[in-house]
Amino acid sequence: MIPLILTALAVALPSKIWLINVGGEGQLFIGALFATWGAVNFTNLPAWLLLPWIGILGFLGGRLWGAISGLMRVRGWASETISTLLMNYVAILLVNFFVFGPWKDPESENYPQSTPFPDAAILPSFFGTRIHLGAVLAIVGFILF
Repeated sequence: MIPLILTALAVALPSKIWLINVGGEGQLFIGALFATWGAVNFTNLPAWLLLPWIGILGFLGGRLWGAISGLMRVRGWASETISTLLMNYVAILLVNFFVFGPWKDPESENYPQSTPFPDAAILPSFFGTRIHLGAVLAIVGFILF
């Protein structure tokens, strides 16, 4: 639910200035791709440094993916509605390439997954549940919106 709330905010914010972004799904996928890269490559960092780093990478990946459509709109090459919609499929295929290819865990018995994240890359949860610190971030983002 938490990534979907943040994705909804990323789609709702441009609508305030009459821009239509239907590429939230693709931006979420590319953001996750960037964050995953950070989590599996910086395993020696402590949690207080790793968590903000992979968060920044996630936001940067989604931002760069959205910026491609923004550039195409500014140049007059394509409508942001069409380009963000179509780029969702490209993002999914790009993530599939990494999950089934170079980042696939060799011990996964042919199940498509990356190597396990270090404990430092996992947000702290509340009271032993699956609800984690990201819920606070999503609620704060919603209130700010």
